[in-house]
Amino acid sequence: FQFQAYNDMAAGIPTTLNENSTQQWDFPNCWSPLQTFIIEGVAEAETYLDQEHTLSVQLAQTWVQANYIAYNRVT
Repeated sequence: FQFQAYNDMAAGIPTTLNENSTQQWDFPNCWSPLQTFIIEGVAEAETYLDQEHTLSVQLAQTWVQANYIAYNRVT
């Protein structure tokens, strides 16, 4: 399951892997709606495959934790 490599990203799943860009949503930045789509899609797949919701929960926790840390840095 190749998606697992993206699970190791510290702040969520990046919108692109383009590291040499100044565009707003290029690596390492993440786009909130994309995180929602991915987390909900993985959760649906886990349900369909009758698996525990481990990956979807881990992705959600990573995303929320990254936002919490970023929020605390600017407040």
